[in-house]
Amino acid sequence: MPKLKRVVLSMKDKYEINERLEKGESATKLSNEYQVGKSTITDIKKQKMSINNFISLLDSSGGSTSRKTMKLAANTDLDDAVYKWFTQKRSQRDPISGPILCEKAVQFNKKLGGPTNFQASTGWLKRFKSRHGIRDLEIHREKLSADSFKIKLKDILKQENYDDEDRVYQIIQESEILDLVTNKADATTCASSTTSSDNEDENIIGACQAFTCLEIALRWFETQAESDHYQISVLKKVRDIAASKRVGLLGQTKIDGFFEH
Repeated sequence: MPKLKRVVLSMKDKYEINERLEKGESATKLSNEYQVGKSTITDIKKQKMSINNFISLLDSSGGSTSRKTMKLAANTDLDDAVYKWFTQKRSQRDPISGPILCEKAVQFNKKLGGPTNFQASTGWLKRFKSRHGIRDLEIHREKLSADSFKIKLKDILKQENYDDEDRVYQIIQESEILDLVTNKADATTCASSTTSSDNEDENIIGACQAFTCLEIALRWFETQAESDHYQISVLKKVRDIAASKRVGLLGQTKIDGFFEH
């Protein structure tokens, strides 16, 4: 009798299985459809909370649900910092190679006070890309010359009567990225920088208030016996959303700063 091929389900598959079980579909039907044993379906049902938490984590960080496992990085602060830096560079269409990413990981590890023997090896890079669903680092689509783009953008802004003082876009600096992942953001500064619109209605919660409350909630939850790694990671991601909006309140990079690079 030929040996059956082992099927490894993705996180998306596991999530969908739990959704269908909840709607009343039988484990037998699902095991036949996904070509796995009924015991596997039972195990997936038992892991429902962890799977849902992990899917939420992937959604909030732009990760891939095609992943097969829930294993996270050993140093989550470093992993978060490098990924935030990477996504910002990618959004700016800056060229990023494997060596550049590894060099940045080493720099961040040092600034975060990580292990002195840390090496951003090819193995580390491979695992980092796998964790975040990154297939290629290079941007393959045709890219305009940077100088040409800057000239065209300046012309457009002049035509639209934008002033040099206009805050056109926001860039999060590396120091701010490190603050976001290490809980060092200054809530006091944030509170003093909150715009007046945040105070017009006491029922409206601003980004600064949300960040402060989430910081307190996170510190409390980390000490509770009921907490697990995935739930804490999800809460950190929610805190980071508030923190990124908070950065916008504290000031944005002027457009002239872009043209200087």
